[in-house]
Amino acid sequence: MSRALRVSLLIVGVGGLGLFLLMLWQVKPVASQPVYGATFSPAYARFLGLDPYKVLPAMLDELPLQQIRVPIHWDEIQPESKQARLDELDWIMAEAAKHDVGVILAIGNKVPRWPECYTPVWAKQLPEDEYEQALLEYVDLLVTRYRSDRSLLRWQVENEALFPFGVCPRVNYGLVKREIERVRTLDPEHPIQLTVSGEQQLWVTQAKDADVIGASMYRKVALPNGWMITFPIPPRFYGLQALSVSRFVDKVVISELQAEPWLTQDYRDYSLEEAAALFTPVQLQTYLRYAQSTGLTEISLWGVEWWYYLKQNGYPGLWEAGREYLN
Repeated sequence: MSRALRVSLLIVGVGGLGLFLLMLWQVKPVASQPVYGATFSPAYARFLGLDPYKVLPAMLDELPLQQIRVPIHWDEIQPESKQARLDELDWIMAEAAKHDVGVILAIGNKVPRWPECYTPVWAKQLPEDEYEQALLEYVDLLVTRYRSDRSLLRWQVENEALFPFGVCPRVNYGLVKREIERVRTLDPEHPIQLTVSGEQQLWVTQAKDADVIGASMYRKVALPNGWMITFPIPPRFYGLQALSVSRFVDKVVISELQAEPWLTQDYRDYSLEEAAALFTPVQLQTYLRYAQSTGLTEISLWGVEWWYYLKQNGYPGLWEAGREYLN
């Protein structure tokens, strides 16, 4: 490579970085009252030793939430082939209707909460073509059953499908697109949400396939070596990413705002006092203000089950702070 070419490339690179920083600075947050929601995972509630049939009513009775996102685990719905256990999900939808709260149903194989992918044992043993057919039939089952439910706001198809996180098979985005098409065909009335890592992906990668882009927002996380870091990202970064997808989608939302600690060991290894100190009401307030300053007007909290766990064990600080701050 000639010296002149290297200089030209350097100039282009510096100019591009300067333009990016200028755009980042010029993206102004829009002042607006956010719509607040929360992810509710019955499986996570059970993992924390809680009764989901008590956690959800408490969330909807005591916290000013306008919507919930529910990850549906394939292995719980269809532990056996051609079987469907839908009683709990039916109850969730009925409870949401009772409280006049909207529901986003996260469907597919990869849905929120570690290990992300919940493939039934029987489906893991299928040849690839039969596995794909089984997954599409599972999607058909859910869409057909809940498309007319008055609490349904939209469908989320898979979770951060192109982000390599979780114990999951190799990404087949062609299959994800077929899932999206099945949902659109069976239910043309409700929007489709696709999700991305807010900090570690270009959101535009999935925007053309979505009606709504949901971005996660994590502030303090653990590296693979266990070290904790806080992402050095200004709120305007999210505004710029939202601007980059605005011509493709109807809405951009925060699908997961970190509102619980990023644990590096089993929660039962901490004393309750230690657990309560891992994520404080001050952090919650700081993270909410950060999210609000992006200008994105729909914010879904991640970790309300954790608040309830602490509350039930004599540490109600996060629960009470959440109720206050969301008001």
